[in-house]
Amino acid sequence: MAITYMKRRPSGIYEFRRMLPRSIAGQSVPAYALPALAELTNPKTGRFKLELTVSLKTSEIAAAKREYAKEQARVAVLIETALSLLAAGPPPDRSREPPDLERLHEEMVAVILKSDEEERQQGDSRRHLQTPEERQQWPDLLQVRPSGSVSMEIDHYLVLGTHIEELHRDYRKALSMQDARIVEPELSSWLRKNGLTIDPDVPWRPMAALAALRAHVKAYGLLEARQKGDDVPTPTAAPASRTPAPSGQGPKLSDAFKQWRDGNEARGARKPSQRSVQINDHAVRLFTELHGDLPLGAISFEKARQFRDAYAKMPTRLTGELQGKTLPELLAHPDAGSFNTPNSTTVNKLLGMLGAIISAAEREGALDHIVGFQNPFGKRVKLQVDDRAEDSRERFTAADLDRIGGPV
Repeated sequence: MAITYMKRRPSGIYEFRRMLPRSIAGQSVPAYALPALAELTNPKTGRFKLELTVSLKTSEIAAAKREYAKEQARVAVLIETALSLLAAGPPPDRSREPPDLERLHEEMVAVILKSDEEERQQGDSRRHLQTPEERQQWPDLLQVRPSGSVSMEIDHYLVLGTHIEELHRDYRKALSMQDARIVEPELSSWLRKNGLTIDPDVPWRPMAALAALRAHVKAYGLLEARQKGDDVPTPTAAPASRTPAPSGQGPKLSDAFKQWRDGNEARGARKPSQRSVQINDHAVRLFTELHGDLPLGAISFEKARQFRDAYAKMPTRLTGELQGKTLPELLAHPDAGSFNTPNSTTVNKLLGMLGAIISAAEREGALDHIVGFQNPFGKRVKLQVDDRAEDSRERFTAADLDRIGGPV
């Protein structure tokens, strides 16, 4: 029996072929729709293809018919997605929405106090750059405790106190004048980290700048109290009740991971194992190091492929100076080309883990409002595994698990 969209190539391999609807064939693909419609787009022209061709990778008619049925359903959904995206038009630009000023204030205070706490515990750079033996060569130098000691030296304490007083005075003066230019770099960094515009002309920018300035005044006031010996704890993250509602692009990857990890509270609902949680925590951290903590709707197929290719270049063991380095730092390392890297099944396994997190968010309806959303860590981005390999199962090696078993 003939099948409408299946043809046989001269090589004997069957392929699925389908003409795109006349309403979109050859038309320009809007920029906002490109990530979801890459397969239907001619990469050279940026226009919809006239026809989509997919190899069924078999010369056996029975196997080809099975693969044909899968492709027919998949492509039908893809075309329906294209039509829906074009009908819906571009999504609103959420980056220009105003931030939660209370959250901005609390997070900036917490960051400043945390940095100060770490400095007081770790001491200044002298204990890390010079050994006690090296300093003893100059008797006039103050002796400092060796690297690994906790607490600060007296001269460091005095200099830090002067520094805190000066900055607190400058911030208070700026606040009395309502002049927030002094904190513009810190504000821009916070906005960029949270996916918001740093355009100085948006109407809410002056209020956000003043919120940042007030945070600095409060934080340095607390640091002065800490400097005098008051017990000033470092704040934790803002209360959950003050966390903003998910944006138009859905929850962030870190929030989706927490939801997947905690599972559903219904009796008998399945929850991930501790090992799966450990591996997924590792995957989320690596992805965030490369792209930031993105909303799920902002994770395109392109970003997923970039992560796939980056992870494929990582060393299988982080030893010596490689320990503690982020994924971008590892990729930029001079010895990056000589690393013993993970095999394709391990890479696919990690992509599958990230895909499971997003699938869990989809089941909970967190992405229902995103028209045409497709899980970016599915089959389209996974590496093709050589079937001739001795064992092509997607599993982590002992080395992978040893590496993931460390701090994440």
